[in-house]
Amino acid sequence: MARLILPTTRVGISELYIKVLAKHSFDGAGSILLPFFVEDEIVIGDITTANNAANAAYVIFDAKQKASEMMYNDIINDFDAIVADHKMCVQAAKAFYRKNPSKLGAFGVTVNGNRVVYSKHRKTLCDDMMNFINHNASLAVALRPITAAFQTTNKMDLAANLAALPGIKTAIDVYDQELIDKETSHGTYSVEEKTVIDFLRATGHFLMEQFPLNPKKAGDWSFVVDDSPQDAKEKIKNFKKGQIANLYNIVADSILQNTGDSIQEITKGKAGTGTPIVLNPGDHWQVLPGYTTSKAKSRGILLTGQITYLKNNS
Repeated sequence: MARLILPTTRVGISELYIKVLAKHSFDGAGSILLPFFVEDEIVIGDITTANNAANAAYVIFDAKQKASEMMYNDIINDFDAIVADHKMCVQAAKAFYRKNPSKLGAFGVTVNGNRVVYSKHRKTLCDDMMNFINHNASLAVALRPITAAFQTTNKMDLAANLAALPGIKTAIDVYDQELIDKETSHGTYSVEEKTVIDFLRATGHFLMEQFPLNPKKAGDWSFVVDDSPQDAKEKIKNFKKGQIANLYNIVADSILQNTGDSIQEITKGKAGTGTPIVLNPGDHWQVLPGYTTSKAKSRGILLTGQITYLKNNS
């Protein structure tokens, strides 16, 4: 049975819908889709409205996603450096108070048995770090576990860290709100997009059934159809951020699709030779005979990847 390949990106889905609609409009009263739409109670105006709404919501989502990624990078660069200083100081203080570790409580440090427990919530950890610096500074110089010499030796400036932490806390609040706004817009466009995807899937399969001897005829409406021999199983390979993996027993001449968020690079064989075939999210590629074993690289350390392909059962 032939396989319908649908786009996986908002742009790709919208472009395919517009092309299908253009073909249907061009065919006019003779459109093969007219009786199908009537029977399936499909109102093209409603699909167009959903597609436009999905596009509008995606613009907001995309902007929020890019903004949140930039904010995250800015926050983490500063935050992680201060956390590294903090952990170094805590361990030094723990050694200083080795006979009475309960004194670490006055610094805002939580100790469970002999293990220091750091908060997993960034804003709470910011408060903990400020408490530590302030309490250390409140002690007489001769009684401070973290001395000026310690800071100099370990290339840290606790006063500067203390001054930076309130701003980091505020940035975290802004970042958290950006994530909320991003998820809200994502929810809106996902709901509207599902309407368009359901329409495309139903229409594509209808057209393929109209041309059982040549299902690729659906390509006249801009659908992509994989009619390679189906003695195989569809395989989905998920990638961690930046992961490289080998794909085995791929069906030659079948269609491999990047169904994830990251850019994928495909090279030949286990060794990954030759010029990489670059697939952006949503792109598809007809597998060449020499690529039935391939190496795939998911580009980008912040994005997860996914490849969908046909794998021989043998």
